[in-house]
Amino acid sequence: MNNIAILSIHRGDRPRFLHNLNRMIEKQTLQPSCVHFVDYPPNDDLCDISKRYRKGYEYLSSLPNIELIIIMEVDDYYSPNYIETVYNQWLLNNKPDIIGQSYTIYYNIRVFSYFIFNHLERSSMMNTAIKSRLKINWPVDTEPYTDTHLWKTQKHLSKVIFKPETITCIGIKHGVGMTGGSFHTTKLHRFKPELKGYEDLDKSFIKKHMDEESFKFYSEYFN
Repeated sequence: MNNIAILSIHRGDRPRFLHNLNRMIEKQTLQPSCVHFVDYPPNDDLCDISKRYRKGYEYLSSLPNIELIIIMEVDDYYSPNYIETVYNQWLLNNKPDIIGQSYTIYYNIRVFSYFIFNHLERSSMMNTAIKSRLKINWPVDTEPYTDTHLWKTQKHLSKVIFKPETITCIGIKHGVGMTGGSFHTTKLHRFKPELKGYEDLDKSFIKKHMDEESFKFYSEYFN
């Protein structure tokens, strides 16, 4: 049994995505010892993503055998070697407090376009992993950008950014349920080719970078 836990948050409003994430976890080349979903009905319409991440992290940190907590968001795509890639990089970099990838691919399955967001100082929450039992100053419960807070304000923690050799995850945007940052549902123009996006109307990009079952799921989601 390894020392890896998967943390994912859910508000009960994306059941198909939740089922698909469970399928992707089952297909991982390196299996975690624990998968924990923070999934309870919301009390109101306020964003509570940071609160759910905090509660999930605190719970997993209370387990004695967990050393690394890997975030996997319910709606995003993860390649079968995602956990193994993150874990190996964590070991290679001497087990930093926080580790993540240096770029994020955002892909919108409503308009079949994507853009690549390069960031050298932080990682998106969807591909961040955190060492267990750290003293973290979490943001307020309603903060939608948990990742920005963790990477930019926790000066006492060691952090590593790495670039994987191949694409191991893709941030899927769709507008279903409550999200973190509002631009994922209100600023779809970010995905237009003239604004640094890339059209993928023939779906060749996701077909190339996803396994067959994931490609079928995402490409047919709104059918």
